[in-house]
Amino acid sequence: MIVYHGSNIDIKEPKIIQSNRALDFGFGFYTTTFKEQAEKWAIRKCTNFKGEIEGKPTVSIYELDLELAKKDYEVHEYEGVTNEWLEFILMNRKDINSKSPYDITIGEVADDQVFATVNLLSRGWIDINAATQRLKFKSPNNQVCINNEEVIKKCLKYIGMEVVK
Repeated sequence: MIVYHGSNIDIKEPKIIQSNRALDFGFGFYTTTFKEQAEKWAIRKCTNFKGEIEGKPTVSIYELDLELAKKDYEVHEYEGVTNEWLEFILMNRKDINSKSPYDITIGEVADDQVFATVNLLSRGWIDINAATQRLKFKSPNNQVCINNEEVIKKCLKYIGMEVVK
């Protein structure tokens, strides 16, 4: 499986680092199978407060041996927007130190629409089933989060990089 990571630098040797904010699938190395999505992440990483691009928006490209990972590690894939997916994201978003119980977590990205829906849910204005229904019609996206450093070493191979034009 080819995966992409958008950043302001080329990342030849990925590492799992603690984030300064709570993330969808806990802390880990985040990639996507959508190159365009990684390009947007790279541009966002390089955009300053004035909306100008600083640095080089870069997409690092990897091959993830998912079959090998499934043999030796715990891989969990959420099939679309479900109550289980939303509950997992809510749990992780509450704690900056959240660590996934999985070695690789695959699923949708919680974008701005998700945050608005989570706000309604947390205020008790809608229930989890209504929240899930609201989120089923968003644009396709995904994230492949590697939550285990050993998986990076054994199953992720750096292929190259591209600077976003």
